[in-house]
Amino acid sequence: MGIIGVAQEHGAADAVNRAARIDPVTRSVGDRHSVAGNAAYSFNEIRAALCDFARRGGPAPDEYTSLQCLMDRIAVSRANGTISDAMNDSLWDSIGEAGSPQTLMGFIYRKPHGYHGDFEIIDKFYRNWVNPQPHLARWDSWIQSLDATQAVRNRKAFFTNLVCSLDSSAAPQILIVGSGPCRDLREAFEMDPHAFSATCVDTDPRANAYARELLNGYGDRVAFVEKNALRINFNEEFDVAWSAGLFDYLDDRLFVVALRRMYRAVRPPGSAIIGNLSLFNSSRAAMEWANWRLFHRSPEQLLQLVHDAQLSNAGIDISSEPLGVNLFITIVKQQGDTGC
Repeated sequence: MGIIGVAQEHGAADAVNRAARIDPVTRSVGDRHSVAGNAAYSFNEIRAALCDFARRGGPAPDEYTSLQCLMDRIAVSRANGTISDAMNDSLWDSIGEAGSPQTLMGFIYRKPHGYHGDFEIIDKFYRNWVNPQPHLARWDSWIQSLDATQAVRNRKAFFTNLVCSLDSSAAPQILIVGSGPCRDLREAFEMDPHAFSATCVDTDPRANAYARELLNGYGDRVAFVEKNALRINFNEEFDVAWSAGLFDYLDDRLFVVALRRMYRAVRPPGSAIIGNLSLFNSSRAAMEWANWRLFHRSPEQLLQLVHDAQLSNAGIDISSEPLGVNLFITIVKQQGDTGC
């Protein structure tokens, strides 16, 4: 049983109380910001510190804490208006190649595919990719060390463990919404290529093309759908509907819309499983320096959104990957439930 057990068994209030016992590896972003606010750095000092890191080829591992503090100070300064968006852009320009798409952080900031969290950057996180050029490698090693990127890799393991737990004799069908690069799916297929089939939904045709290439050899087990998850109506039912990272981008209203659509596609006693970043993301300041802003949510907020979607009769469980950065809410569709 996860952080929150089945709500019907224990009650929603007790579920939330037990969820509060998550032991985050680091302090919350708010706590970090309050600390950072005690040490005021001017814009010029921040820029000079970043340029110094760039001149030396990026941070060494023993400098990660100092760089994280710098990220926190940038976040505070942007929040209080001391650093404008234009000034923040100039920080990126000041560090030269380190701020280009050749590094992971520059790729996030520059958005070469037009949006944050695209299939290419996610797959680089999955593969723990680091630029082989020495003057850029240390920047990438820092990014790959962050809790958020480790949590991305952990959610891949969460998915493969989920697939392994299914009854393979029933040939389960899995719906993946916001499927991206599909490396998690490939690794699941490599464990047992004949145990299940998958339908992958992504709005980006480049993501689907990338995933098709990656899943070469498993094509008879995968169908790709190029549609918006907020508008699609599924004509078949699935044993599991899974979305690892889409819901981080949805405000509460759109979260409910997408959740209801996913839940309707589940056949009892299957599950809809949604990933969402928790409030305990120590990497948030670094992400938001690159303008990658997501909706972080608590277990209580996730429970409320399930209630808002009118799924209160479903079995509910909330768990997390080992760092507690990524939460997963599992909503089990009961027999006789016709959907919402």
